[in-house]
Amino acid sequence: MSLNEFKRRFPEWGGGKLPVQTSDAHRRAQATGAEWERQVHEWATTGGWTWCHFRPMQDKDGGWRTAVSGATGFPDTPFVHLDRKLFVVRELKAGKARPTEMQIFWIKALRAAGVDAGVWHERDAAEIARFLIDPRSTSAPLSDAPGL
Repeated sequence: MSLNEFKRRFPEWGGGKLPVQTSDAHRRAQATGAEWERQVHEWATTGGWTWCHFRPMQDKDGGWRTAVSGATGFPDTPFVHLDRKLFVVRELKAGKARPTEMQIFWIKALRAAGVDAGVWHERDAAEIARFLIDPRSTSAPLSDAPGL
């Protein structure tokens, strides 16, 4: 489904573009974001989750790209826990970073298909760590994010 088709099917989404980060601000956010991603992935590994992450790379012109075929913006990390029988997909954000329009599209499309998808922000670290590490925790936390 294209972004325009999704907007027609789910008018409550609203859409709208988010501010574009400057190159210097983007580099600082990348460093903070990478630290946050490492921490979440460490908690997930400790808690027995299987996960993967789609890592962006800097191109020769200084821009950031993630090699992907199809629609861009798929959330950072899908997590599955076989013993707990849980599957969650999360976009990880740190600092002032916000989901892009296409990340919001993917999260809403995944939710419409019944997938537990959302955003985890570093400000909710304690709750996220508890969910990933504590086997008794069955409800995945969600961070507030504009557009969701």
